[in-house]
Amino acid sequence: MARDLLSVASYRQMKGRAGRKGKDTQGESFLCYTKPDEDGVAKMVQGQMPSISSRLGVESRGFERALLEAVVANLATSQTAIETYAGFTLCFHQAEGQRGVLEQLQKAAYYLIEEKLVEPIDTGYTQAGGALQATTLGRAIVTSALSIDEGLFVHRELERSMRCFILDDELVLHLRVLI
Repeated sequence: MARDLLSVASYRQMKGRAGRKGKDTQGESFLCYTKPDEDGVAKMVQGQMPSISSRLGVESRGFERALLEAVVANLATSQTAIETYAGFTLCFHQAEGQRGVLEQLQKAAYYLIEEKLVEPIDTGYTQAGGALQATTLGRAIVTSALSIDEGLFVHRELERSMRCFILDDELVLHLRVLI
């Protein structure tokens, strides 16, 4: 596309979209390229798909972000639902110790509660059957597409700015009294 050849994965993903969903059982894709690109195109078409691995445990706050998104979407709001959700992740299926993934999600839940991105409903998360719901801040971070750390930073800065505005207003009021 444009000046660079697609990766094998990108090419296969794009050609897999050929046809109309629900209307066609097959589709066609056409490649347009110049003679100098012929070897590269052949490698792209015949190349092996790269192996994939989950980035959930590698990314900064990966488990926290995944769980926050699942809670905001009401997919994982109870301990049972979180365990079911974990079972659908690539990380869970690639992990040698799947119990470790569940423990990471448990730690993520407590972090999200501590940062006030989710809150326990009624019985409390620490008790059996406890449920979670997203806070306004948690929903805002997911909606903004900011990372958790970036979202918390922006929130803290906005709170700090609001305190400054209040101080400025009081300062103006004191100056008026003096005048």
